Amino acid sequence: MPAALEALLSADPLLVLPGKMPKLPDFLVPAALRRPELLGGVSKGLTLPPQAVAHIASMLTISSMDAPYPGLQIVKDSCTPASLAEFAWQLFDAWTTAGSPSKESWAFTALGLLGDDETARRLAPRIRQWPGESAHARAVTGLDLLAAIGTDVALMHLNAIAGKVKFKALQERAKEKINLVAQARGFTADELADRLVPDLGLDDSGTLVLDFGPRQFFVGFDEALKPLVKDAQGARLKDLPKPLKTDDTALTELATTSYKQIKKDAKAIASQQVNRLEMAMVARRRWPVADFSLFFIEHPLMRHLASRLVWGVYAGEQLVCNFRVAEDWSLADAQDTLYALPEQTEGCSIGISHVLEMPPQSLDAWGQLFADYEILQPFKQLGRETYSLAPEEQGLSVLTRFKDKQVATGSVMGLVNRGWERGQAQDGGWVGEFSRTVGTDLEVSLQLDPGTIVGDMSYEPKQRLPAVTLRQRGTYDQTGFLPFARLHPIGVSEVLRDLELLAVVKD
Repeated sequence: MPAALEALLSADPLLVLPGKMPKLPDFLVPAALRRPELLGGVSKGLTLPPQAVAHIASMLTISSMDAPYPGLQIVKDSCTPASLAEFAWQLFDAWTTAGSPSKESWAFTALGLLGDDETARRLAPRIRQWPGESAHARAVTGLDLLAAIGTDVALMHLNAIAGKVKFKALQERAKEKINLVAQARGFTADELADRLVPDLGLDDSGTLVLDFGPRQFFVGFDEALKPLVKDAQGARLKDLPKPLKTDDTALTELATTSYKQIKKDAKAIASQQVNRLEMAMVARRRWPVADFSLFFIEHPLMRHLASRLVWGVYAGEQLVCNFRVAEDWSLADAQDTLYALPEQTEGCSIGISHVLEMPPQSLDAWGQLFADYEILQPFKQLGRETYSLAPEEQGLSVLTRFKDKQVATGSVMGLVNRGWERGQAQDGGWVGEFSRTVGTDLEVSLQLDPGTIVGDMSYEPKQRLPAVTLRQRGTYDQTGFLPFARLHPIGVSEVLRDLELLAVVKD
């Protein structure tokens, strides 16, 4: 037995093969696929011959996400990542064109083994679509592939699906996956999200220089993280200008490609980041001083959002003072004088201030300052609507103030962008309630009358809201009911705001 064990441990892993190697499928035509390019040295730029491409495919047939064939690592060490990723994508395309045969699913798994950021960008939209095409299992596998690619861009797309997707079952699986990734890295899901925001190739000043040779242009961002172009004099342009005969052709092509990519990436992440910060304000999330500096002031993309918000310094839950991030990335107070963050040792934290936390005089000063500088906010902060419970509602666990309100079903469905979740679909896909977690252990439930069918809002275009209930999370009967006075005033205001702002329709 010891001799057999020693022989097993000393065996060359490259020689550990199945008794019979799988036959390559007909859809695999090595000469028709992108041939990986070799790295460095005299071989740099050389592509592998079709026979070598077939060998790589054979390695993939005997690989799994958990146990890839060791030879794949040699391939990855020898070839350019981009060419391998493109090879894997073309292999995946050939598999889908052939009808996605399940016995050849290794051609799908190859995306996780050889994919890169561009693979994640191309894969994520398909993952979102597949459940609606009766391919939920494939979508779930796609989540595994994003996690396996493991780059910040791939995890960013995984986190975006966890935050918002049409299909609740897929969203729940994405949440599970992102939580596992966060736990493996020692973070919460929110802390991981802070670390997954790409810099989009921006420089330390938060801009991207597009060099045309004799002309240079600069990319910045508006309040919604939409890229905007300025010329050398700082004037904003409608778009990146077309090349002139005097421009450098090679530089112009590179700059144009970079601009197209940054627009594509910004579009994919903009709403996610804006919504993430708004929800952080609503949830009264706080960051250590060092983390705030790292993830907002020093981050070349997020500073564009940070500079359009009023931030607060907190001692525990108590607001100490407010400040903003100025145009030169320094900090300033409401009198527009230079402000310095407290030392980390002072026990303070940083958060996005809610208007209910800010004294009226301070709120007026900030509103005037933002108006003077014409600073547009990514979401409504300083002018935010606020609501409160009536005295007779304080002790109630069921609110009926909206029972006579008739709203558009589409507007109710939009609550998923505000942190609400659809209830479990019943027979025929029928949904009769929405819920929202407040804090760590409380849940607000919203009843719908008559309810609607997932994916067909036209079936019941109007809804009434007979009851809003507060309960202990995880309970399902009246014993779990709690009075709404248990909610923090900000929590109360935000729940009521979500429902007050639903689109009203008339009979």
